[in-house]
Amino acid sequence: MVEPALEMCSVAEHHGAKLTFFVDVCMFWAFQEAKTQGILEESYEPGAELEDHLLELVKRGHDIQLHLHPQWLRWRYYGAGKWELDLDLWRLPQAISSGVVKDAEELFSRGKQTLEKLIRPLRPDYACVAFRAGAWSIQPEAEILRAMAGAGLKIDSTVAHGMRRSDALTSYDFTHCPDNRVYPIKDSLEKVDPTGSLQEWPITTVPVRLMEKTGDKWRKSRNGIRGSAPSCHGSAHGGSSLDKWRRLLEQKWQMLSLDGTDATEMIRITKRALSRSDQETIRLVMIGHSKNFANPKELDKYLSWCVSQNISLYSRFDI
Repeated sequence: MVEPALEMCSVAEHHGAKLTFFVDVCMFWAFQEAKTQGILEESYEPGAELEDHLLELVKRGHDIQLHLHPQWLRWRYYGAGKWELDLDLWRLPQAISSGVVKDAEELFSRGKQTLEKLIRPLRPDYACVAFRAGAWSIQPEAEILRAMAGAGLKIDSTVAHGMRRSDALTSYDFTHCPDNRVYPIKDSLEKVDPTGSLQEWPITTVPVRLMEKTGDKWRKSRNGIRGSAPSCHGSAHGGSSLDKWRRLLEQKWQMLSLDGTDATEMIRITKRALSRSDQETIRLVMIGHSKNFANPKELDKYLSWCVSQNISLYSRFDI
């Protein structure tokens, strides 16, 4: 994931843009614990490599915020870089209800402190304020939102309005959440609540027609648009091939995403998001995964278009 992330940064920096990376601290803790236990090979130090990588991103002006994949809270290391994770903890609510996470607020506090301890020596004004749930699986969310607020977090950026998914591992339903605008929340992602101390910054989504989805798929296949970084092997837990095709056919909304996409698709989604908004100023939140970043020329084309349209390029979650 390191090399694709740096390539992503280089493209963004060419246009004066910076990125926010949501970092899975559960994975980082596993790397640190395995190192402490002395079970890693001398030539294999993923925790140190990740730490160096994050500091390099910060030096270049990019931002780091909190991400949690709780399956890393139960791990085994078999040597030669082979890890086994507990997929029963795939969703954060599962990890909490199972008792593996005994105190959700303590989990968020530890995650926030981990990132701040790492980054503040380099950037004293740094604060961990934002969170995105692993695999978007934050629901049921009431306990999680209370824990986030108690830990001093200010922003959630997990919601993708209109989208839903339910398979063997991943589960979320954002069909009843407010549409593509920053809004205050307290104990529900579906309710605008000015009494809450948190804000939801949703990932930008737009309605999509089946003809557009199939056209995108055909065009990207013809043009050799890859869905994963050249150095990334294996596949994500996305369910069976039948599940993936079912989601393609059923999903009526589409995220503004870097993953396996091209400039044509990103520009269309951006134009549609702008045209659907009745706000004078609209914040667009794009999502992407460094492990899936394989099309730097497409990101370059997209950012060039944004600059030509006087679309401001920001990175940080400003309260």
